[in-house]
Amino acid sequence: MLKRKSTLEWARKHLVPSLPSLGQILDMPMLREIADTIDETPARTFLILAPVQTFKSLLLELRAARGMQVEPADTYWYFKSEQQGKDFADEKFGRLREAAPVLTGIIAEDAQAKTKMRTRLPSGHHTTLLSANVELNRSSRSAQEIFCDETWDFEAEWMPQISN
Repeated sequence: MLKRKSTLEWARKHLVPSLPSLGQILDMPMLREIADTIDETPARTFLILAPVQTFKSLLLELRAARGMQVEPADTYWYFKSEQQGKDFADEKFGRLREAAPVLTGIIAEDAQAKTKMRTRLPSGHHTTLLSANVELNRSSRSAQEIFCDETWDFEAEWMPQISN
């Protein structure tokens, strides 16, 4: 059976050459334990409880970027507000995607297909950043992976609507 490349192995191969400081972060034991658990556990929901600034969001960024190349599928990433999603797209996720040369060839170049909040892949799949405070965004969405960032700031009824 072919062993799948883990999220952190993928990041080390495809991102560390462009972002050398990422190598030290990838060596953190806590990050490795969480990443390995997520990579090795099918059909699951994870709640990561960890202090601020422990690279939880970075782990999800790496997993989403790896997925674009290794396992293209629809992915949704929820933030409390649209502005938080836009800020994340500008300040973090967009920069990470640009730092991975392997993604350059698979991210659609069409300006309408590639926006800051949505990335369409040639396979037809997409990664979309959504505002959880918009009810329409929380219902009738199906994706292989759904990420929710800073859920402590979500309204109580949002999570059950997102996860159904």
